Amino acid sequence: MDTFATTDTVYAHSKKREEWGYAILAFESDDRRGFQFQDGRLRVFKIGYYELLEPVLPKPDGTPRIVSNLKAMLAKTVDERVRPAKASDKPALGFDAFVTVAKDLFPEGFKGDEYDAKVRGSQATRRLKRHRDAAIEDARERLGKDSFGALTPAAARDMLRDVLKATDLVNAKQLAPIDAVPSENLEELQASVIAMLYGTGPYEARFERFAQALEVGGNVSWELATSPGAMVHPDEHLWIKVTPMKRFLARFSPVLSLTPRVTGFTYTRLVAMGASLVEGLNNAGFEARDFFDIAHLLTEITKAPSLQRLDAMAVPEDDD
Repeated sequence: MDTFATTDTVYAHSKKREEWGYAILAFESDDRRGFQFQDGRLRVFKIGYYELLEPVLPKPDGTPRIVSNLKAMLAKTVDERVRPAKASDKPALGFDAFVTVAKDLFPEGFKGDEYDAKVRGSQATRRLKRHRDAAIEDARERLGKDSFGALTPAAARDMLRDVLKATDLVNAKQLAPIDAVPSENLEELQASVIAMLYGTGPYEARFERFAQALEVGGNVSWELATSPGAMVHPDEHLWIKVTPMKRFLARFSPVLSLTPRVTGFTYTRLVAMGASLVEGLNNAGFEARDFFDIAHLLTEITKAPSLQRLDAMAVPEDDD
């Protein structure tokens, strides 16, 4: 499973460093981003210098070939430079190890009455906060483009809060920024929700707009920022629970990290990783219905007993 390059966007240095060639994103950490260039170099840019890398559209039909070549180059670079640095800590695990432990946790995959009762709730007579199918249906109805857009900004804020409060996706502290958004900013909050869920254009920018609309009310958690999209479009968007995601990335994706601040840049790369998980798990017979099945698996597989098994399966690379 490719965990190195998670975007097909091609970049070029704004200062016309033609000798470097095009680039793709390699990784992002709290204060820097790395880009793999066609000249073979993995260059790291600190925060404040990201704008030097501008998205570009190479000549027609050139992008797929450029991206493919850069991904292959990046994989080699990671093998040579990144993985050895991690080996003394927690070596990156292969997908086979992930599937082995996942099958022990869910021998029927994401099927069966027990799984449905605990996670999906499709047959439940009474909705529980953990039931994902009911949360999806509720969000699609109450956050619908026309119905949500017809509300006053204050009523839209209340509706968003109530939809989230009916789930276990966010806790009271994580919900607080919604109620703390000043009245003069509520129109933008409502507009940002509609744009994120139903707008056109790059999702990264639409997600970023929503996160920034919430930030005027306080610190925005990954759980809060990713819940609406995950409920309305569960086939496209991944709900992020911070602790499980950090634990997963530490073991399986050495060049991805969950930044403290919510950003569209990071989120779109995590969604791409999640899509790879869906594909790999479904090939192994899990039959994920949507990203909520993946989010639940990440929560369970990063609990202490499973982590101990996974860490025991990690074999440090040879120093030769």
